[in-house]
Amino acid sequence: MASTVISNAWRARLADFHAAGAPLAKFAFMSFGDGGHNPDDTPKAPDPDAPGLYHEVLRVPLHNVSRPTPYAVECEGRIEPGELVGIKVSEAMLLDEEGRPVAFKTFAPKVREADELYQVFIEPLF
Repeated sequence: MASTVISNAWRARLADFHAAGAPLAKFAFMSFGDGGHNPDDTPKAPDPDAPGLYHEVLRVPLHNVSRPTPYAVECEGRIEPGELVGIKVSEAMLLDEEGRPVAFKTFAPKVREADELYQVFIEPLF
């Protein structure tokens, strides 16, 4: 089962924004990795204090950002056909425009085929 956690560093930046007016960067990137699973292919628990993914292999601009409810922002990252072929993708991270972590998601590994479009959605709740 996929598991998502909000980065504690982003939570601290959000608190700084509200307490002191510190700038808050927009959501901008999603990175993907192959280190989000255990040897038995079960997902590792995402770590809210991690500085990044367990093993990042690709970072791309977000494909889409939407507001499906008044209290959520849905961010879509894509791995295009031909990218990461044969790689066991098992983790994703939402990043702000400065490249800092916002949220992490781990899941059972998906082996990438050459003709597949692969979409991951991370939805931080407010």
